[in-house]
Amino acid sequence: MRKWLVFVCISGLFLLALTGISGAVTISIWDEHSAPPELTAQEAVAKAFQKAHPEIKIAPAHFENTPWEWVLKATFAGGEPPSIIEVSGGSDLFQYVRAGQIMDITDFVRTRFDRLAVGTGVFELAGKYWGMPYYGSVDSLMWHNTDILRENGISVDSLHTWSGFLAACEKLKNSDITPIAYGNKEGWNGYMWWENLHYRLLGKEKYVESMKRCSIPGFKSNLKFTDPDAVKAWELYAKLGEKGYFSPGAAVDDYPAAYTYFLIGKAGFFQTGSWLIGTADAFAPEFPLGYTWFPAIEGYPGKYENILRPNHMVYAITTNNTPETYEAALKYLDWVITEDTAAIAWAEIGGLFPVYRISLAGLVNVNPLLKRQIEEAARAPESVLGPLNAIEFDICYEHTWLASQAILTGDLTPQEVAERLEKAIQKWQEKHLEKEILPSPSLKH
Repeated sequence: MRKWLVFVCISGLFLLALTGISGAVTISIWDEHSAPPELTAQEAVAKAFQKAHPEIKIAPAHFENTPWEWVLKATFAGGEPPSIIEVSGGSDLFQYVRAGQIMDITDFVRTRFDRLAVGTGVFELAGKYWGMPYYGSVDSLMWHNTDILRENGISVDSLHTWSGFLAACEKLKNSDITPIAYGNKEGWNGYMWWENLHYRLLGKEKYVESMKRCSIPGFKSNLKFTDPDAVKAWELYAKLGEKGYFSPGAAVDDYPAAYTYFLIGKAGFFQTGSWLIGTADAFAPEFPLGYTWFPAIEGYPGKYENILRPNHMVYAITTNNTPETYEAALKYLDWVITEDTAAIAWAEIGGLFPVYRISLAGLVNVNPLLKRQIEEAARAPESVLGPLNAIEFDICYEHTWLASQAILTGDLTPQEVAERLEKAIQKWQEKHLEKEILPSPSLKH
């Protein structure tokens, strides 16, 4: 999740180009890409589609992704969403599915399974399919400044374990070097620390079971977010702040401030997802960028090689379509899915994971770090979706994003955060006791 300050950018020149064109169907597509490199990739994809399908015109709107979820909520509440929305798969998408605002495209999806390189969990609900992913990422990365590590005698292999990572942080701190660049103004950075620690502490089986409690009505489990191992994830996160390993202003700096701090060479580590590749390509740091996967925690089942594969961004078609624009929207999804053009643009320009089967040999200009990540992720023994795909956004936002801020500032303890999250999940379970019966969506007349 790349998060920036609130800013809305509608591609006026693109819209202007539609003026005076007769006989063309126009579909509106909204996304959360208002800045390079993602915006550049998105524009390249749109341009290629327009060339292939001149009978369909795209009216795009690009929004900053920190407030994107709130933009969608307001838009759907107002009854005028675009033809196609970009939305995080899983719980973000499903809140609109449950409200009858997303079209069921099950038959369309089933004939295109052979193209998918990822699971269907982010767009499948109650046995039906409600969207298609168009790019992905991984969250389980610990980026590092290779020069700082070399100059301070820190072995990359030592970073595979939590104790080794902490020892490296302590060594850098003692050398007056900031161990970890960090900015948690929006809260989602802290959420990412929590989800990775949670996954490493619980291991795949318990982790997946805990997430099912938040997403499957009537699912039975004895696990709780107040169990000792679950609370420990918050405790380990809190300890990083208490030890002074985070950069100054961690509680008030935003994501761009944090990655800038890291990319100008002022910190040894930066925890974020694979999207940093595109940012670093544009930023051009003076040191070689490196990464390891998130460390394994000794004595706990989560393995170093296991990865979180959330952030599969999904295209979904809303019910705010006429039959004519609906067919045009399906053509757009079909082109994105079946043509390699879009996957290549997202990989080579955006620095992001393709979610459709494509030969790495065809990615001529892909960053070597991304190519390495794709290859390593394909070999990972275990892969799971992140909590944002399972926990409803309102709950996730308040009880993980904002909670991670409260831990940094000392307003809440790890135990209090865990108790509040568990209480919210139990309330969700009480509202979702039975198997889901979804409304039948229909197009506007």
